[in-house]
Amino acid sequence: MKMKRQIASFLLFFVLLNHSGALASSLDDGLKFYKQEDYLKAQKELEKARLENDKDWRVHYYLGNTYLALGKFESANREYEIAKSFCEDDRNLKLCCMARLAVENYIIRSQVVNSRIHAAGQEAQKNIQMASEAYKNRIKTETERQISFIKNQAKEQIKAEKSCSQQILRFEDGRTTLDIAPSREAEINAETEKQCEILRQTSQKSMDTFR
Repeated sequence: MKMKRQIASFLLFFVLLNHSGALASSLDDGLKFYKQEDYLKAQKELEKARLENDKDWRVHYYLGNTYLALGKFESANREYEIAKSFCEDDRNLKLCCMARLAVENYIIRSQVVNSRIHAAGQEAQKNIQMASEAYKNRIKTETERQISFIKNQAKEQIKAEKSCSQQILRFEDGRTTLDIAPSREAEINAETEKQCEILRQTSQKSMDTFR
């Protein structure tokens, strides 16, 4: 945008040098709006002037300047080329050639910048994807570690309760042992699985939000 305004100001300098004061109304109004940087109104008036007299090089030149200020580079190039064909002296012809060169240089620079931005964007996207995968892997690893810890705690709890149990369990072959009831062991395992499932869901939500 800064470069575009610099080119537009540069061309406006030559506009003022070549403005004779004997312009038709629409062209005069178009130039007035252009100098005020009201480019949309300038475009409207200059396009009207082009309909009134499409063989005046100044109409095409000023309209080219306006298109340039609005970022319509191809249209600006086209108007400068038309303006060249109606120039009657070398000074004005050189002015149109300079304008075309300025636009073409801007287009080339914009293409280079856009290419770099695109390349940087692709590299940034790649880095984001890598960071995302690394983050998800850390979450998975930590979740698995916590689940393993909870399950080991459950095993230790069952082992501890069995060692302190006063409940006598009798096997079918007549043997007896001190143990906890199967329902108690099932209760511990069910609670453990519940905690593990909560961890899995929380982990998945964290990964889903990081995309």
